[in-house]
Amino acid sequence: MDLGIESLAVLSTGEKVGNPRWFENEQERLRREKQKLSRKEKGSNNWERQRKHVAKVHQRIQDRRKDFIEKLTTRLVGNFDVI
Repeated sequence: MDLGIESLAVLSTGEKVGNPRWFENEQERLRREKQKLSRKEKGSNNWERQRKHVAKVHQRIQDRRKDFIEKLTTRLVGNFDVI
C-alpha cells in the first residue's frame, strides 16, 4: 500500500483509491461561510448565528472524512489478510 498525492492510496494489487472530490466543494463552501462571518460585527447575534453555520460546515467536513476513511479501512481489512 502506497499513500500519495494524486491518488489517496495505491494497493499492492494495483488498484488506485482516488481522493474524494467532494472535499473541494466543501472547501469552497467553507470559504464562503467564513467570508460571510468576517463581514459581521463581532459579538452580534448575526455573528453568533453565522459562527454556528461555519461550525456546521467544519463538522460536516470532519464527518465525511471520518466516514470515508472508516469505509476504506473496513474494506481493506476485509479483503486483505495482512496490512
